[in-house]
Amino acid sequence: MWNAFPSYNCTVIFEKRNGGTVPHKILFRLSGNYQYISEDPLRFYLMEGDVPAVECTSNMTSGVELDPGESVWFKLSCHVLQGAEERGTYNVQIYLDQVLFVHNGCTPGYWKNHPESWPDPYTPSDVLGAVFAALSNSVPFDGYSPNTLMDALNFGGGSGTDGAARILLRHGVAALLNAASPSVNYPLTVSEVVNSVNNAIDSNDRGTMLDLVEVLDAYNNAGCPLD
Repeated sequence: MWNAFPSYNCTVIFEKRNGGTVPHKILFRLSGNYQYISEDPLRFYLMEGDVPAVECTSNMTSGVELDPGESVWFKLSCHVLQGAEERGTYNVQIYLDQVLFVHNGCTPGYWKNHPESWPDPYTPSDVLGAVFAALSNSVPFDGYSPNTLMDALNFGGGSGTDGAARILLRHGVAALLNAASPSVNYPLTVSEVVNSVNNAIDSNDRGTMLDLVEVLDAYNNAGCPLD
């Protein structure tokens, strides 16, 4: 801002787009004579010595995640305060750093062999029906409801919808643990995993279940960051 008078306002609106091929996070850095009011969302003063001269507010939140092709609009508004020097010039530089956000996930075999790594609140002895409610509500698959999460990680496959359900539950439990682990950057949340598995089971359709297995299998094999 230049030739700044008290009550003068300036607003900038701009778009940030991920034009790459992998997800990334956006982080903000400031340069200049400024003082933070808050960092999330970004609010700050531009200073005249030790006196606030310009107040800037925005909807800018550090850590926004953008998938390839996605974009986000940011708005920054600055208002000159009484502490500003008449016709003073106030500058700030805002840097947008792009940090690659690489998803990862651990396989059913990893979780089967490393029960000590299971994230809260899940334990190997928890029963499937307590997590995936569709099992208890579906006659073809209600027999799996009392099986444990560890049992599911040992499930094989098979033909028909029953075989597909077993494969789905194996990968669904691994996906659940990946999503719950604070050390795994899994692309799905716990609720998304649970809902997608429940919906596939409710469909009672082998193709629908195996379509989800294909997705979860890829996510669960994205590289395990755990020892």
